[in-house]
Amino acid sequence: MRDWLDLKSKGLNNMPGVPVAEASGVADTLYKLNKRKKETGPAEKGLSFPYTIGGNTASAHDFLFGDPKLRNLSLGEPMQFSISWTYYKGIFDDAVKDCQKPFADMLTSVDKATEGFWGIIADYGTPYNLLILRRVTSDTRLAELKTLFAQYWRQGWGDSSPESILREGRLYEIDFSMFESLPSWHSDNKAPRYNPATLTLLVQDKEKKGHLEPKFIRVWSKNVEPAVSLGLPSRGEVYSRGLSTDGAWLYALQAAKTSATLYGIWLGHVYHWHIVTAAMQGTMYDTISRSHPIYQLLKPQSDYLIEFDHVLLNKLPVLGEIFSQIAPPSCIGNPEAFLKLTDMFATDRQFWEDDPKTELAKNGLEEEHFTRDKPWDMYPVARHLILVWDICERFVSDFVFATYPDDSHVAADKALQSWMNAAADPGKGNLRGLFPGIPVMNNRGALRHLLTSLVYRVTVHGVSRLIQSANPELTWVANFPPCLQREDIPPNGLDLNTQELLTYLPNTGTIGEMLNFYFAFAFSKPYVPLIPPGNAKMPDGGPSRGAYGKDLYFSGGTSEPRNAALMTFRQEMEDFIRSEYKWWKKGHFSPDVQQWPRNIET
Repeated sequence: MRDWLDLKSKGLNNMPGVPVAEASGVADTLYKLNKRKKETGPAEKGLSFPYTIGGNTASAHDFLFGDPKLRNLSLGEPMQFSISWTYYKGIFDDAVKDCQKPFADMLTSVDKATEGFWGIIADYGTPYNLLILRRVTSDTRLAELKTLFAQYWRQGWGDSSPESILREGRLYEIDFSMFESLPSWHSDNKAPRYNPATLTLLVQDKEKKGHLEPKFIRVWSKNVEPAVSLGLPSRGEVYSRGLSTDGAWLYALQAAKTSATLYGIWLGHVYHWHIVTAAMQGTMYDTISRSHPIYQLLKPQSDYLIEFDHVLLNKLPVLGEIFSQIAPPSCIGNPEAFLKLTDMFATDRQFWEDDPKTELAKNGLEEEHFTRDKPWDMYPVARHLILVWDICERFVSDFVFATYPDDSHVAADKALQSWMNAAADPGKGNLRGLFPGIPVMNNRGALRHLLTSLVYRVTVHGVSRLIQSANPELTWVANFPPCLQREDIPPNGLDLNTQELLTYLPNTGTIGEMLNFYFAFAFSKPYVPLIPPGNAKMPDGGPSRGAYGKDLYFSGGTSEPRNAALMTFRQEMEDFIRSEYKWWKKGHFSPDVQQWPRNIET
C-alpha cells in the first residue's frame, strides 16, 4: 500500500489526499522535466526581437531570461507585451500582424477593454477550465450584491434597473471572493505578486447571444489597505465604466483578469485535473489488480501524474523545493500556500461538481443563451469541455456495458467496492459525493459516471499542450495576467495614465516565468500521444491521421468491443482537435494531433 502526504497534521481536512510517489518515479520525472527544458530551446531562441525598456535595449530573451537587472522592469508601452511572442513556427510575425494592436488597445481604450473583457475569457480560457460565470437568479443574491456594491448600486445600469435585468435573466457575476485572505508573495527583492479578490457584475446583451458587458467590479483584500476606504464590508474599491475614471476602470478590468488567471491555474486546472485525479489513481493502484478490466481501461492514461504532483508539492533530497522553478508566478509562491488554497476550495465540494455539465448547471448557465450556430459557440470554453466529455462518455459507456452484463455485476465487484472505500477514506482519497443520490457503487450508471469523469479529466488536460492553445492569446500575458506587481488598490477616481497602469501589470521577469510555464506545455513533445501516429499523409498534405488500432488497451485485437470503442474514441478526439483547434495563423485545419498527450505529464 502506498503512503499519502500527511495533510491532517497541517489542518488540511477538506482537500483530496495526495499520494506519495516512489523514488524511481520521482527520479524519472526529474529526468523528463530536465529533458523538456531542452526541447523548449528553439522557442526561447526565437525571442530575438529587440525592445527598449527602462532605458535598456536588449532582445526579448535577455529581458525575460537573461541579465537579472533586466528582469524586474515594468513595460514601457502596451505594445511591448508582444515580448513573449517567439519567431519559432512563425508565431511572432502573424501575431504582430493580427493581434498586437487589438490586444494593446484593451490597455488604453475603455470601450475596447470593456467590449473584449468577457470574450478573452470565454474564447481562450479552455486550458484553464474557466467555467467561472454564474447567472444571478434570486432576489436574495441581488440583495447581497446591493450591499457589496454599496452606494454605487443605483448608478451605472443605463436605462434598466438591476431588478429588471435580473427578471430578464441577463445578470451575471464572476465571484472570486475566496481570494480575499490571500497574502502577497514577496521574494528576492522583486516586485510583489498580488492577486486581489474581485467580484464582477456583467449584463448580457438583449440581442447578441453570449455577449456580456462588465458593469461593476469590486476589488479588495483583507491584507491590503486600499487608498481610500469606502466603508464596505471588507476593504476595497468599487469601479464602474461610467462612474470611475478611465484609468481606474482599466485597472479594475485587469485586476479581474488576474483573479480569473489565478483561479484557472490553481483551481480550474490543477485542482480539477491534477489533485482529484491523482487521489483516484492512487487509490485505484492500491485496490485494483492489473488483470481487472477497470485497471486495463484506466492504467494507460494514469502514468506520470502522481510523480509530477509529488515533485511539485514536496521538498526533495539535495534539490529541495522546486515548486518555484516549475510553477507559474502568482501570489501562490510555495506548496504550502497552494495546499491551503486547495483545502479552502475543497470545503464541502463533491466529486461530481467538477464535471463540466454539472458546473454549468450549478451556475445557472443554459445552452440557448450562448448558442448562435453550434451549441455553446458563444462560450467556446464550455463548448470544448462538453464535446470532450461527450466523447469520453461514449467510450466509457461502451466499456461498461461490454464488461458488466447488468447492475448486479457492478455491485458484486469486490475490487471496485474496495476502491470506492479507499477513495472515500479520510486517510487516503478523502473524496466526497462520488455518486449523487447513490449510497454505494451498485449499478452501471454510477460506474459510468465515475469512469467518464476520470477519463475526461486526464483527456481534457491535453488541450493545454496544443501550441495554439497558448499562442498568441495566452502568451500575451496582459490577457491572462498571473498577478499584479503592486499591492495598492487605486481609488476609483484616480486618473491612472497608461504608464502608471503598466506598473501594476506583470513585469519582464514575471512574463519570463509565465513563458517558462507556457513553453513547457506547448513546445515539448508528449511522452506518449493520445492518438498513436499514423504513416500516410492526408490528401491535403497535412499530418497523417492516427493509427487507431495500435497500442490497444485490451487483449483480443481490434474486433474486441472495448478495443473497438477505444478506436472510435481516438478517432472522435482527433476529429475534435482538427475541427475545434484550427491553426489561428493560417485558418485551416492543421493542428499537430500528436501534441495531445495520453496522460497528465505536466
